[in-house]
Amino acid sequence: MLARTVLIVDDEASMRACLREMLKSHYNVLEAGDGRHALELVKNDNIDMVITDMIMPGVSGRDLLTAIKKDDVRLPVIIVTGNPDVTAAVDCIKLGADDYITKPYTMESIITVIETAFKRTSFSDTMDCPIPCRTLAGYRLLSLLGKGNIGTVYLAQKEDDKNSEMCAIKILNTAPGEGDYGRDTLERFVREAEVMVDIDHPNIVKISDYGVADEEQIPYIVMEYLDGHFLDTVIASPKQMHYREKVQIIRQTAIALDAVHAAGITHRDVKPSNIHVDQDLHVTLTDFGIARKSDSMLTHDGLFVGTPAYMSPEGCASPKVDGRSDIYSLGVVAFELFLGMLPFYDNSLFEFMHMVQHSRPPEPKKLDPDFPDFLQDILARMMKKDPDSRYQTARELEEDLDLFLNIDTSTAATTHYNKKIGTSSLIKKLKFHFLETDWC
Repeated sequence: MLARTVLIVDDEASMRACLREMLKSHYNVLEAGDGRHALELVKNDNIDMVITDMIMPGVSGRDLLTAIKKDDVRLPVIIVTGNPDVTAAVDCIKLGADDYITKPYTMESIITVIETAFKRTSFSDTMDCPIPCRTLAGYRLLSLLGKGNIGTVYLAQKEDDKNSEMCAIKILNTAPGEGDYGRDTLERFVREAEVMVDIDHPNIVKISDYGVADEEQIPYIVMEYLDGHFLDTVIASPKQMHYREKVQIIRQTAIALDAVHAAGITHRDVKPSNIHVDQDLHVTLTDFGIARKSDSMLTHDGLFVGTPAYMSPEGCASPKVDGRSDIYSLGVVAFELFLGMLPFYDNSLFEFMHMVQHSRPPEPKKLDPDFPDFLQDILARMMKKDPDSRYQTARELEEDLDLFLNIDTSTAATTHYNKKIGTSSLIKKLKFHFLETDWC
């Protein structure tokens, strides 16, 4: 078997030399001292993987990643950073990075990351023929919609029915049975289908079919095709949204979580890139790949699951969380949607998780003086450190968001607003929880 070619991109020659020495006995190694040179090599040479530094002058590692994935979503890219800001790392994963490595690293650790990334793309390599002529399990694959760490999603249509509705088909990236990683990924992939297929709710993505394609032996999930954008794109958009529109998005997500929790399921990965929003602001909750049923034994103690930026305090300590953890994660999503920033930042994953568990987030009204008081109170309760002090159900959260939407919060109606919420026994009860110590 021919050795794969790995391109190392770093503006520091010493770092390139160090990586080259580690990898040269396993792979063909090419080097580039900047992002522009790297793009030329990717275009003109047969590159199997790119390993790039995050911070470089000119074309950064993030810029290089975006350019590569735009031309070839299947080419694995690994980000290397000596200052592992968790938010930057999460952003790179959202953009399609297959993994990231923090300095200092050992030869064993970097080889493991590289081989794992190659495994993740192994099934995508079966799609090398032109997409329009490719079929899988009776579906014609029309175009590539996106690729994540576990699955690749294609726009599809039933092969024998040209008038059938468009759907999305998700296939597993990693070949099952190749070590523990393969088996674990397959379990999670199948679990997503099993968790979702029996839930019929307007705010939850619908699964219509799943299985293993007989000919290709590729696991797949068929789901409804969603036309619109995910919330991370909405948050990054310069288009301004009114508070009430943003509250409607969070409210619909809470409604979806209420249905999920009623089925005995914890989503465990509530984040903007898993919340779909169409042009009418209709919300659909997606991606149940790491969801956990209350009686599930698939997740072992100590396994780190979820996306760090949106993880609950208790989720930082244990994967065995309940629906209140999803409510906290939705609180972080709401904070980011309302204020344009995450509540916590730090340069290391360890320090970041410590902040999530012990530090207070900035007070919304200090970031935006016009931020509604009642909405700040709701946000405070969503993001309580202690799950027992948080909203205990998504339905409770939905009720408070409904109350907010039913009150005129304009400046002219401030007195009416204060009187109305002041007479509510529910608000009196909630204000017991809302102390100055919730915010910094």
